[in-house]
Amino acid sequence: MAHKHPRIHAIFIMPALVLLGVLLFMGWQLRPAKPPASVQPPARGDAYAGWKQVCDAQSAACFLRPPDWQAAPYGGFQDQAATAYANISDNTKDRGEDSAYIAGIYYPQKAGQGVAIVGFIHGTVPGYALYDEAIAKGLQPGTWSQLVVANPVFAARGGLDVTFSATPGSAGIAAITTFGQAQNWFASAEAKTDLKIMQSFHYRE
Repeated sequence: MAHKHPRIHAIFIMPALVLLGVLLFMGWQLRPAKPPASVQPPARGDAYAGWKQVCDAQSAACFLRPPDWQAAPYGGFQDQAATAYANISDNTKDRGEDSAYIAGIYYPQKAGQGVAIVGFIHGTVPGYALYDEAIAKGLQPGTWSQLVVANPVFAARGGLDVTFSATPGSAGIAAITTFGQAQNWFASAEAKTDLKIMQSFHYRE
């Protein structure tokens, strides 16, 4: 009677195990790569955690402000040092157009609202204002253009003309006396806060 030899089984089993290991390794290498967490945009709730909502009563156009900002004596809200300011309101005042330096074009975080944020300098006063998107598309950052700089408006829901702007604030404006200082303002912490406020624009549901 013939005896089975364990060595013969090993001859066939070992290559099969090696081949299985190679296939598993190749499958692991070819798995779909997950994007790093850092490329995901922050959730709006996280970016504006603790911020307060401010809305225009007539149009329900709104923005979010930092919790430590206070009501300004001339309307709107400002930081405690009066170096950053933002306001939204109905506007029936006369508008004035003049040459302005276009510092940048930005958009609210919520898309599809038909508006754009224009950063500009008029004289030595820098700031941001919300315009109808069609107006912003005709502007080129780094150039001078004719722009409504006094009481700029956008067409809000319901056909109302609404002004939404953010500037250095009364104390901040007083400290800016040259065009170069106005350009540098856009890199400041106050300007970044102002832009973040502008980008929070939305309508109250």
